[in-house]
Amino acid sequence: MSRLARTTLRTLALLGTTALTAGALGAFGIIAAPGFAAPAFAAPGDGGTGSITVHKHEQTSAPLGPNDGTELDLSGQSVNPLVAGFRSCTIGGIDLATQTDWLRLKNLVVTAAPNPALPPIVTESGTQLPLTCGAEQLTQANDGTTTFAGLAADRAYVLFESASPDGALKVAAPAIVTVPYPGTQAGTWNSHPHIYPKNVIVGSGATKTSAAQFGVVYYTITVPIKPLPQGETYSEFIIEDQLSPDLTYARAATVKLTSSTGSAVPLTQADYTLTGDLNTSKTKLVLTLSPSGLAKLDANIEGKLVLRFGTQAVTSNNANTALVKINGSASVNQRAHRSGSGSGVETPGPGWSYPGQHYEVFVKDPQTGARLPVAGAGIQTYMHPDRTATSCPASPAEMLSHPDWDDGFLGPAPEDNLSDTTGISWIAGIADLGLLEGPYCGYIDIMPQGYKGVTGPYLHVVTGPDGTTEVELFRVDIIAGDMPPLPETGAAGNIFLGVGGAALVLGSGVLIIARHRTASRG
Repeated sequence: MSRLARTTLRTLALLGTTALTAGALGAFGIIAAPGFAAPAFAAPGDGGTGSITVHKHEQTSAPLGPNDGTELDLSGQSVNPLVAGFRSCTIGGIDLATQTDWLRLKNLVVTAAPNPALPPIVTESGTQLPLTCGAEQLTQANDGTTTFAGLAADRAYVLFESASPDGALKVAAPAIVTVPYPGTQAGTWNSHPHIYPKNVIVGSGATKTSAAQFGVVYYTITVPIKPLPQGETYSEFIIEDQLSPDLTYARAATVKLTSSTGSAVPLTQADYTLTGDLNTSKTKLVLTLSPSGLAKLDANIEGKLVLRFGTQAVTSNNANTALVKINGSASVNQRAHRSGSGSGVETPGPGWSYPGQHYEVFVKDPQTGARLPVAGAGIQTYMHPDRTATSCPASPAEMLSHPDWDDGFLGPAPEDNLSDTTGISWIAGIADLGLLEGPYCGYIDIMPQGYKGVTGPYLHVVTGPDGTTEVELFRVDIIAGDMPPLPETGAAGNIFLGVGGAALVLGSGVLIIARHRTASRG
């Protein structure tokens, strides 16, 4: 092959694999960090052999690195290697020494077999392609790796998890990997890609959130109902919540179950027991599902069970410890630990609450620039689900559909938070009620008659007492063309009538919705 032809092939092949790297490969977890291991740079059509190395770890709360096929440097990271079985299959009829076959990759679809021990099904535009599969290889217990060596170059392979780790909720999705694989730089190719498929382990994913409102600290414990290993059903489900001595239960606990689609699943008192009422010190709550409740979990895999309760702070310390046990597994900070009794999860309280949070609504005098207070402006305020956010969604609708929302609580709304004659609009309704540290988003719901301005969002960040966010409005003005012009008079006494106008925005309903997100992502 000439140098010109080979350069053209490399460029076109890289373009042809765009859909593959964003689709099937991304689902499997081809993740890496540059600079750890230098890949070989044989180009398509050069022949030879390559390899694919699998790194098997427990699902982490964040990606380990970018998806580029090079080996990931895991030094300094906390990962849990797992032992699992994998097989590599050559996809028949694909020759990556030709550009046309690189362009075929985007049409390939891989589907797991009903029996995960059997090879998956690969189709091209609905037509099944033949697979030639090698023997199963187990990942090593010390680092979770296994390498499929001596793989013929210029081929597409599908790798699948033929034996899942102990306690895995489900096997990793099969995925297509090419040898060579596009390199991290244009025109380079990696003949030895590394992939990082991960599993979610039974008991992981439980989260707790907290939020304060009107002197009550609310806690929400959300446990995802994960699919269990094949043939296993839920035989135990317990949530134990141990408060610090500085908190006491002040609101009745509620239990809610939702399906995989988010719809409510009815629970009766026969489905669970809550022992908090029997605890005279009111510092511990235990939720235990009965056989009928466990059956509802089995029937609603991928749903959620949510335990909510309110507490009263005795002192400023509002820490909370909770334990979730599922079939002998305890969920601890997004990590599953096999234990007969489990271990606790220490969750900090929602933080300090500061009073005096308000908006200052004003208009500037066009002549002097002095600030003049504006009364009658109503502003809706929402607690931002991301407590480190530095910006707000553009509208209340976007705020309420924010992807960070989880099963929090919906707080009662103050009856009125209109700006008063001094231009002050108290975010919590009155000055003495405090707000937690962090960001809030305000949107003008009622625009005072005769004024206009940006309806939001207004980012208000609570860092201490008496926090202020400025809201500048503008008077509907003749100069700006907001009003029909008055009759013009001149030396000739001519009068002209103009037609114009402006719509005054009038909203209704003033409320504050405070909700909180899940503690981790996993």
